[in-house]
Amino acid sequence: MERQEGEVSVLGFGGMRFADPQAHDQSVATVLRAFEKGVIYFDTTPGYCQDQSEIIIGKAVLEMKKSGKPFYVSTKIE
Repeated sequence: MERQEGEVSVLGFGGMRFADPQAHDQSVATVLRAFEKGVIYFDTTPGYCQDQSEIIIGKAVLEMKKSGKPFYVSTKIE
């Protein structure tokens, strides 16, 4: 794994709780809104939100990549 350096936002976005983990569109929109407001650090893991967090964050990442702006995602191994 390669070490990368950069600055992250003061606030991060934790993917542990979404109002309805099965409502991916709504949850992705929430992540994207945080990104639009300047949050560039996102934390997730497979076990969050009934195993939906990584999927939701992943869908948001596909959209965030289109912006060309930097962002960081961390995850864990269970």
